[in-house]
Amino acid sequence: MSLLQDVLLFFHLIFLAALLGGYFVSLTAKGLSNPVMLWGGRLQLVVGLLLYGVLIARSSDLGFEVNHMIFGMKIVIALVLVALIEIATAGQRRAGQLVAAGPPSAGAGATAVAVVRAPLIYVAGVLAIINVILGMSA
Repeated sequence: MSLLQDVLLFFHLIFLAALLGGYFVSLTAKGLSNPVMLWGGRLQLVVGLLLYGVLIARSSDLGFEVNHMIFGMKIVIALVLVALIEIATAGQRRAGQLVAAGPPSAGAGATAVAVVRAPLIYVAGVLAIINVILGMSA
């Protein structure tokens, strides 16, 4: 069970790097989401839930109590974060923009969607950083 927890933690941190890396790329791309951020968020949520389950299963063996309140807050924040990225990405797809790290495509409509969807990506990035801070206290 310890090996499973270590492997899940490794992948959880890799997907965190993808999520935050995608966020920093989107800062230079004027708020456009990208597939790295989208899939990093999705997979980090799934692996985080699995890691939480393994931690609960091992808590009695290791002799400590799991702080369910912090993990509950982390799960809610992760769900909101992934939802924001999904909404921003769907809006970009509907506007005909490619989900890429490059600059927005030409056209007033595409630029307007990028401007409207940019705050969603920025809030998602801040939520990811808040989730990291919560994880350090868990």
